[in-house]
Amino acid sequence: MTLASEVTFGELEELLGAAGVEGEMRTFPTLTDQLTVVVGEYPQGVDYTFIVPDPAAPDSATLHSVIAKDLDHTC
Repeated sequence: MTLASEVTFGELEELLGAAGVEGEMRTFPTLTDQLTVVVGEYPQGVDYTFIVPDPAAPDSATLHSVIAKDLDHTC
């Protein structure tokens, strides 16, 4: 999968859907300006975090960070 340098939440959803990959969207009550899409099962997975300038339009949220996790990941 190839992504442009500025990716929106809507674009990622479309790419994952086309690849037949499901992601779980997570939001956090104290962080209303971001959402995270988790792809894969814990402890292996990839977290895509987006900045949401307008909660009414999450598809336009832009990608902020990507964190790949594996069995050896510790925080």
